Amino acid sequence: HLISLAAAALALALVTPAIAQQQGPSKAEQMIKYRQAGFGWLAYNIGPIGAMAKGTIPFDAKVVERNAATMAAIAPRLLEGFPEGSGSGARTEARPEIWTDMADFRAKMGDLERATADLAVASRSGDMKVIGPALGKVGGACKSCHDKFRKKD
Repeated sequence: HLISLAAAALALALVTPAIAQQQGPSKAEQMIKYRQAGFGWLAYNIGPIGAMAKGTIPFDAKVVERNAATMAAIAPRLLEGFPEGSGSGARTEARPEIWTDMADFRAKMGDLERATADLAVASRSGDMKVIGPALGKVGGACKSCHDKFRKKD
């Protein structure tokens, strides 16, 4: 019995650190961080385009095209960050209405996807007169969703 007890104790000693390593952030916390990173990356890429549209920084067609393409690639992945049960678990600006009105939230996220795809197409023109209205539609899609589904400070 002593050998069996020693073997069990050794096995437990070996397994416990592995279990402890597996206990990281909750699934909800991971999803919150995922979506925050995605929206942060979206904001990072739209910032220079908006500044160029306002004339606060010089127009650079290559930057606009690259950033717009990045936004169009990010937008379709954002909805993945909102699974059921991810409304809390870390600091979040997501309102509970996301999960109680998921159909409208999905529709608004679809609007964002289409607007960023249209911006990517417009950016290839190299013409701010074409890019500006497409950028406005992205801003409108963002605002529409924020108004209903993002907490206000």
